Amino acid sequence: MNKSKSFLFLLSAAALLCLPVPAYAAPLHSVPQDVLEAAEAGITAPALSEAVDAEEPDNAAEAEDAAEADSSLSGEAAASAVPAEADSSARAAQLVAFASQYIGNPYRYGGASLTGGADCSGFLMAVYAQFGIELPHSSAAMQGVGSAVGDLAQAIPGDILVYSGHVGIYLGNGQMLSALNRRAGIAVTDARYKRIRAIRRVL
Repeated sequence: MNKSKSFLFLLSAAALLCLPVPAYAAPLHSVPQDVLEAAEAGITAPALSEAVDAEEPDNAAEAEDAAEADSSLSGEAAASAVPAEADSSARAAQLVAFASQYIGNPYRYGGASLTGGADCSGFLMAVYAQFGIELPHSSAAMQGVGSAVGDLAQAIPGDILVYSGHVGIYLGNGQMLSALNRRAGIAVTDARYKRIRAIRRVL
């Protein structure tokens, strides 16, 4: 009887050894790749956490740099408007100085020569052409060039003053330069010598 029990015990033990082991462990592919790499490198969990955290200051620094760059670009864009206005004023001063050197030169109907003679629209056409601005050889047509200026109080040097049958360059301080007539030639007069029909800004 004892031999029979021993035989059955051995048979049961052998059967148990042949049973498959249950797959309690999670599949390998479910383990995060960074943990696997850390395990292969021998990095412990706390060390891995420190390694990941160490990258955050770099990311924050990059974000701060980007914000500073955006702020710098915005500042440059805002500042760019100031040089544009300064350039316009400097250009107007150059135009006035250029046109003024022909004071005293002759008036000639239909002409557009700064030295040989010009009428009012021809004089302006020749002067502004030196600054890359194309104007029509007609005082009436100049009423539509550039942008409108409200009144003489808002006019600045270099603006075009349009009268009935006449045009001139505003010099500032209530004065106008134009090819006036045969007797006066290219001369400076009061901007209000007659009613101003329009003021145009082309600079």
